[in-house]
Order: sequence, then structure tokens, then C-alpha cells
Amino acid sequence: MKHKCKSLFSDAKDIIPKKLNKCLAIDDLIRYMGATSFEARNLYSGSELYRKMVRENDTIWLGIAGAGIAGGMGGMVISLLESGFIDVICSTGAQVYHDLHFAFDLPVKAIHPTCDNDLLRKHGDTRIYDIGIRDKDLKLRMNIFGSSLKRSIHNFLNTLSQAGNLIII
Repeated sequence: MKHKCKSLFSDAKDIIPKKLNKCLAIDDLIRYMGATSFEARNLYSGSELYRKMVRENDTIWLGIAGAGIAGGMGGMVISLLESGFIDVICSTGAQVYHDLHFAFDLPVKAIHPTCDNDLLRKHGDTRIYDIGIRDKDLKLRMNIFGSSLKRSIHNFLNTLSQAGNLIII
């Protein structure tokens, strides 16, 4: 049965499956993805926006949420910062908290996402979906770190105060 009405999307771009070859450059792969389905098109659009931001020397912000840092992406973020690919990070406090596990060389493990939370807690463990951490170890290190940081800030403020007293107006 043939419809008498013209399709509302008959003028839209056709999706044509592309075959990949062994020597395909990343730029080409992302461009190919831009001509496919929803998330791949979003990846392409995001990469084009980023390319434009770099070209126009814009300030580039990176928003971080979710379990990316706890999942080991912190090294990638550091690399992006050091290489000048991002200028500013806006993050949830949880990202900083989870990154401290790496800073203090505490275990961060890939675990199954359906682990029993009650059983984990009995062993001093907790999970962030499929990432296992030990909160008790971090809290102990944070108490030591926090005490040291408070002393350092107190000493710094005393030094500033003394320096302020030396300024003659």
C-alpha cells in the first residue's frame, strides 16, 4: 500500500553504512560516526564543537560528574590539563574525594556491579557501581592529612599576620 502523503523526513540525510579500513584515521572515524545514529552523531557534534573552541582559543571547561575519576580517568584529565586541552575543571566534591584514593595509594578495584552492599560494608568496603573502595582507609588518611593541613594553614596565616605588621604606611 502506497501512502499519498510525502514522508516528513524524506528530505533528511540518508544514513549510509560505511565500512572501516585498517588505516582509518581517528578524524575520519569520528566524521563517519557523525553520519550514523544518535550517540555517534552526538560524539561527532561534540568533537566539532571542541575543534571550534580550540581554533578560536576559547576557555575550555571540563565538567566532571559520575564515577569517572574513581574509575581511573583522573590520569587522562591530568594529561588533558598538562597538555593545555582544558583550562578549567568544574567537579562534584565526590570526584575530589574519590581521587584521594589514588593520591594516597589506596586500593581501587574493578568489581561486579551486583556485589552485596551489606556484605561489602561488613568487610569495610563500599562500591561505586562497579568500583570497589575502602572508605575506612581513606578516612584515616584524611584525618592525618586534615590535621597537617590545618597546621599549615594556621602557620601561613600567622606568617601573613606578622608580615602585615611589618608594613609601614
